[in-house]
Amino acid sequence: MANDTVGGQSGGGQNICLVYCTLCGTVIPYFAGKHQFGTSGLLYESSKLMFDATTKSLWSTLQGQPLIGPLANSGIQLRFANLVTTTWKEWREAHPHTTVLSLETGHRRDYGEGFASRNYFANDELIFEVSRPDRHLRKHPRLELQHAGQTIVVETSPAGMQIVKVNGETYPAHRAFWFGWITQFPDTVLIR
Repeated sequence: MANDTVGGQSGGGQNICLVYCTLCGTVIPYFAGKHQFGTSGLLYESSKLMFDATTKSLWSTLQGQPLIGPLANSGIQLRFANLVTTTWKEWREAHPHTTVLSLETGHRRDYGEGFASRNYFANDELIFEVSRPDRHLRKHPRLELQHAGQTIVVETSPAGMQIVKVNGETYPAHRAFWFGWITQFPDTVLIR
């Protein structure tokens, strides 16, 4: 998890919280507003829970909502920031002036790609059980469908960049393992 300010060097930026859950494969940037977040070390439906530093309420990393504590049932909903999953090469070519977080954190831990979760990602077995397993999700490089009178297009580049369009308008997207997503969003429509 990383907290940062983006979009302005002289106090005009926006606070963001970048959440990475190794268990459910999510990387979600949220506009954090006044909240400062940390990782609780606790799980909910095989997804990590974060906490806000002020009230210590526990928040769903997938939903961006407080689940337990003083802010639960408050109606607070963090807004997603845009996210692209791609290779560093593809991103750097499109955005050459990008800055990145340093792996030099001052701690004696290897933060290299895949170090902490290499064995987990090497197979299809879950470490923890979920309440709604689904074994039918298939990957498609381009999916176009009609749903509720709208044309939905999901495209994935060979390097993994994902774009979601509804009636031609691009929307922020993030990826998640299906088992983590469906437990927190059970009304999701799955098109096979």
